[in-house]
Amino acid sequence: MNFKNNRTLSRGYKFARAASWLYFILSFLVLLYTYWQAEIVFDGSLDGLFFKFYLISIVAIIFWGIILRLKDEVKLNTVIMTCSLIFGLYAVELVLYFAEPQKNIPGADVALKLGVSFDKRSKIKVVSDLQKNGIDVVPSVYPWAFIKKLKSKDSNGSISLLPLGGVSNKTVVYCNESGEYTIYRSDRYGFNNPDREWDDKKIKWFLTGDSFAQGACVKPVDSIARKISQLTGDSSLSVGIGGNGPLIELAALKEYAEKLRPENVLWVYFEGNDLLDLNEEKEISVLTNYLDDGFSQNLRNRQSEVDLILSSYISTEKINAEQEDARKKEIDEARSGMRSTRIIRLYHLRARLNFNWYGAIPDNDLDLALFSKILLKAKNRVNSWGGNFYFIYLPDFERYSTNFNDNIAPLKKRNDIIDIVKNLNIPVIDIHKEVFKNHPNPRSLFPFSVGGHYTPLGYQLVTSSIVEGVRKSIK
Repeated sequence: MNFKNNRTLSRGYKFARAASWLYFILSFLVLLYTYWQAEIVFDGSLDGLFFKFYLISIVAIIFWGIILRLKDEVKLNTVIMTCSLIFGLYAVELVLYFAEPQKNIPGADVALKLGVSFDKRSKIKVVSDLQKNGIDVVPSVYPWAFIKKLKSKDSNGSISLLPLGGVSNKTVVYCNESGEYTIYRSDRYGFNNPDREWDDKKIKWFLTGDSFAQGACVKPVDSIARKISQLTGDSSLSVGIGGNGPLIELAALKEYAEKLRPENVLWVYFEGNDLLDLNEEKEISVLTNYLDDGFSQNLRNRQSEVDLILSSYISTEKINAEQEDARKKEIDEARSGMRSTRIIRLYHLRARLNFNWYGAIPDNDLDLALFSKILLKAKNRVNSWGGNFYFIYLPDFERYSTNFNDNIAPLKKRNDIIDIVKNLNIPVIDIHKEVFKNHPNPRSLFPFSVGGHYTPLGYQLVTSSIVEGVRKSIK
């Protein structure tokens, strides 16, 4: 009997030693995988997000290195406890996975499952194909493309001005989330508007914002500005461009709204990234200069210069288009691989424990004081010509995830933002509250219910809420 017990114990010790080495090696592999994701796939741009995984893997290496030097009895007990813990974690992960199997599947993959046609060409390829058909076309270009360029220049850098619009009077290829690319004709300043709107003597509605104000990724007729015109019969203009943050939006008001003196100015705020965009923008002196009431680049009279700068940028970038497409494909493949291994990586459990993307940026990196100052400047400038200033709060898809919680998603700062706006006596039209919160399926207002921008119906409901909110405030 003792002989059998000794044999069993001996086998247990051998298993414990093998398992300890396995966990030690796996810890090293996790460290290498983290490095590959952080430094190779994402070029070191998201090191803050990967720090905790570096820390965990290093601690695990040290821990199992110590365990390997201890007695076999300790090894066996530690391995048994570790295996039990891992079994329990994966049991919970499986429950969470089957409770939410469709989370964050790319739109193109969902479209394929639904039998919906989806154009998988890159933007550059679409531009190239249209050019072959004799169409004068350019890819969409954003002001933020010049932010890093300006940050890398010294005070006598070669950029003579910072464009806030796009290339004028061109066919523009924008984005694709629903299966078909958004293609529009840019106006005289490079924005997504019918050019004739600029000739109207009295502009009733004027929008500044990011991609949602630009009308991403729907047909031009479904954008907020166009929908407002359809609902009200009034003229409306948008100077929204994808990637804009608060300082660029303030600058766009100065450059394009001040002379028009529009009646209703809508500050379209997106909770997903506007505060993060501000972190980049505040390092650019030409943008912070817009906090001075007298500063202007006089862009309305310098569109020919803007077109030259943007055309040169597009030509330069086109040289690297194949590399960029290859890079995007590499990242997409990496992300696809990450999606296919989500259960192995305990993705759903980590999301519930706030261990994925939430809270990646410390609260003190979000400059709410500067944000408040920018809004006050914008409000005062609009009020100075007798206009009405409204703050439009747009929610992110992430808010309607079952994993979402305001208390563990500091990037949103929803309550703080709304409090700031109200304390400035700016009317708030809260699209989360007015449209999404009480909708039977808020995810359905995003393409294929997997995220991104809004669907045409989403834009329509948002616009109706905005018009209704403005009308109520006037009464």
